[in-house]
Order: sequence, then structure tokens, then C-alpha cells
Amino acid sequence: MDQLTLVMNVICVAAFAAILLLAAVSDFRNLEIPNWMSITVALMFLPAGLSSGIGLWTMTMHIAVGLGILAVGAGVFTLGLIGGGDVKLLAATAMWFGLESLGNLLVGVVITGGMMALLILMSLRLPLLLKILGTPSWIDPDGGMKQPIPYGVAIAVASIAMIERIPVAVSWTHAWTGG
Repeated sequence: MDQLTLVMNVICVAAFAAILLLAAVSDFRNLEIPNWMSITVALMFLPAGLSSGIGLWTMTMHIAVGLGILAVGAGVFTLGLIGGGDVKLLAATAMWFGLESLGNLLVGVVITGGMMALLILMSLRLPLLLKILGTPSWIDPDGGMKQPIPYGVAIAVASIAMIERIPVAVSWTHAWTGG
């Protein structure tokens, strides 16, 4: 991997993480993940994949994983169990992880979401915590939660925590270290 390709790949992975952070903040504040964020995460996979050298077949399989998650997520959305923005962000993120790391991603999202739910429940019992952190509009300090948990936060945190499992990131970490 030449220097220019390596730099391009690192920029793509950094942009992936940055957009996930923006999506998490947006979801936490407003329970909304703008479409442009999910679309950008998905589109950024293309130059990242091409510049990483994972190959067109592997890239195609990663895209298929994202589409599969989108299809399954649409069904879960119709049941009212997850928001549409969460589904789109998870599908775009799953594209980056591919089938080989999808299980790790999903387990990480579930664990992170569960921990977040516990923190929210604790904060409802400890009003001082809400005063320190600020109360998002979807939490009623007197009556609990008005809306479901912002799962975009769990998706972003789990994805960034496991960024080294992304095949395109593995490619540049190996190139960076000479491994």
C-alpha cells in the first residue's frame, strides 16, 4: 500500500468515526439521525474499501451485509422496536464490518445499548446526575422516558470501540506497522 493510498484510507476511517459521533450526538439530543449521516457512512465505505485492497468480491459481500441488515431492520422497524434512523445507521455501519465481524458488532451494540439503558434508569433515580449531564428532551425527569432509547449512540460507541475489527482498518494498521 503506497503512502497516498494509506492516507486516503486513514481519512476514510477517521471520517467514518467522526460521522458516527455526530450521529450519536444527534440521536441523543433529538432522537433523530439525519439521512445524510447514514448515506455518508455507506458511501465512505467505497473509497475505504478500494484503497484498502480488500478486493471487489469482499467489498460486494460487505455491501450485501449492509443491505441484509437494512432488510431485517426494516422489519424490526415496522414492529416499532427500533427507529428508522437507527436501522439505516446500523446497516451502513454493518457494511464496514462485513460478515466476518458482524456478530461482534451486533453483540457490542446490544451490550452498549443495555449499559446505556441502565445509566438512563439510574439517572432517573438520581436527579443530580440529570442536572450534571443535562436532560435530553426525550427524558421527563418527573415521569421517566418519553421515548425509546437512542440506539444510534450504542451503534456509534460499539463501532468506534471495535474499529480495529473493520477489515479496511485492519489493512491500514498492518500497513502502518509493517505487519
